[in-house]
Amino acid sequence: MNRREFIRTLLFFGATIAVNPLLLPQTKSNTKVSNTKVTVSKNPEVIYSIAKAKFDDIMKRAKSKKWYLMPMGDLVVRIGFEFLNTPYGAGTLDVNPEQEKVIVNFSELDCVTFFENSLCIARCIKLQKFEFDDLLEQIKYTRYRGGVLTDYASRLHYTSEWILDNVKKGTVQDITKEIGGVEHKFDLSYMTTNPKKYKALSQKNSDALIQKIRETEIEISKNTFFIIPNNQIARAAKNINDGDIIAIAIKTKGLDYGHLGIAFDRKLMHASQRLKKVIVDTSISKYVNSNQNNIGITVLRQA
Repeated sequence: MNRREFIRTLLFFGATIAVNPLLLPQTKSNTKVSNTKVTVSKNPEVIYSIAKAKFDDIMKRAKSKKWYLMPMGDLVVRIGFEFLNTPYGAGTLDVNPEQEKVIVNFSELDCVTFFENSLCIARCIKLQKFEFDDLLEQIKYTRYRGGVLTDYASRLHYTSEWILDNVKKGTVQDITKEIGGVEHKFDLSYMTTNPKKYKALSQKNSDALIQKIRETEIEISKNTFFIIPNNQIARAAKNINDGDIIAIAIKTKGLDYGHLGIAFDRKLMHASQRLKKVIVDTSISKYVNSNQNNIGITVLRQA
């Protein structure tokens, strides 16, 4: 058994799911849609309690089995499998639009919070920091500009800025250029031209926030990024490692990236809005090319 086969076996048979398995649809394939409805509590205290309990359980096993010895990419995938079948849920970070806080929700995940939780828990394990407060610090560090939370505008809303900021902080490396990426520019404006789509920007007296975000959009748009075009992804896949973060660039006016996931066996592990849960999907190339709005991918590797 080679290294990849060993890791694949370990992950599939060693991972646990994020909520009580009795509440989840039991299917043989990750690509089947289930009609089973999963009820998720909206009570912030319950959500926090569930997240902390799950985190503590992961850390107990991580310490006893010395997961901190694993390569970082494999560790990110290992944690990703802890969230397999977790229900999809959007907007979980915007529960209180009037006051920005570090929100952690393991009960529902969208594409951002899935990769973010997987990355930050893996970073905690690698640093051998096993307390829930350590996770909150890691999330704050990666989620906010310069690792500093001030207000809603300090959050790295655009994936392009998340990339710039976290490359600068040393969280990840952008390897896209080295594996075949071509230069690309974004012209960002979506948040400030559609403020009513964002709770914090649709509140009274939100003009100052909108202005801050507009200034950020202008600054990000000055930068050059790299993407691997759709028709080159299959060729580049041999250079994509397990645990690499895959950011899918789109052509929607005013936006940059439309979806994110984690590479595993050259497939996309992600929180699927269509299937309403975290899954291991088809190949990255096939997934990206299945949507005409996608134009390519940026590949980030843990530093």
